[in-house]
Amino acid sequence: MFLVGIIVILPATASVIYEIENRSLLKQSIAHFIIMFLTVFPCLLVSDGIALKGDYSFDELKTWLDRNL
Repeated sequence: MFLVGIIVILPATASVIYEIENRSLLKQSIAHFIIMFLTVFPCLLVSDGIALKGDYSFDELKTWLDRNL
């Protein structure tokens, strides 16, 4: 449950990068990607939100997306 809180709070606090008016959308998007990759991605790995084991085919990915989205 603690990791869920972190996964929710980090993107919310990182949304401030979109309020900087003198940065282009590209720079804001790159900053957003880096912040999410360094914060949320490790939390998802620790909480087994993303499994990086095994070989996955496109059909398995489509099945997973259909079930979870």
